[in-house]
Amino acid sequence: LKLEETNLYQLLEKVADNFAWAEEEKGINISLEGDKDTTAVVDSDRIKQVIINLIGNAVRILPAGGMVRLNLTEKPELKSVEITI
Repeated sequence: LKLEETNLYQLLEKVADNFAWAEEEKGINISLEGDKDTTAVVDSDRIKQVIINLIGNAVRILPAGGMVRLNLTEKPELKSVEITI
């Protein structure tokens, strides 16, 4: 693992941008909500691949005009971050 401090909002934003074709081709809207300053020590390449897979699966099964929502929530009391798709 290559663990490093990573801005998760920026990572999710970049991944979501890779799915711009889904909006153009299928009318699927991908939205991102959360604190833009949320960071965590993660292997960014692995997290990125997981998010790509999850969004890709969602885009594949959604009907035209569907929506994918990404919600980034920091949970300091648990020392964790939750990414909801």
